[in-house]
Amino acid sequence: MAKGKQLLYDEPEEEQYIVVTDPFRMPRSNRTQRHIEETAAWLRRVFKSDEAVHSILLMGTRAEIIVAISPEVDVTPSLGGHRWGSFMPHLNPAEAERISCIFKYNYRLRGDPLLHQWNAEWPERRVELRIVSPYPKPT
Repeated sequence: MAKGKQLLYDEPEEEQYIVVTDPFRMPRSNRTQRHIEETAAWLRRVFKSDEAVHSILLMGTRAEIIVAISPEVDVTPSLGGHRWGSFMPHLNPAEAERISCIFKYNYRLRGDPLLHQWNAEWPERRVELRIVSPYPKPT
């Protein structure tokens, strides 16, 4: 029996998506607006753009997040592992060794995450985090 042809989705022009595993400042459960704002602040530093983050998509059962990013942002240099201790001083040793991994979301195969039970949240205000400058390159 022949396999069916895979449905491919068209990439949106208004934004691009990334996936972040073990996102900085985002607990696995009981996520609040403050967590959204702190994670968005970190990602703005990662991408060196105040307008980088459009929204953060969450799913209650998933530890990773999907982030809608401005299409003007070049995400490629920021893909990879971001060890928390390399960009955030004064963390306890266990947190300093944690790593957030950023990779591109495969929109062509997966489609719009909002159609797959992901919920969009928006940072309501800007917060400042004491992140080292210049931001270190990912590994």
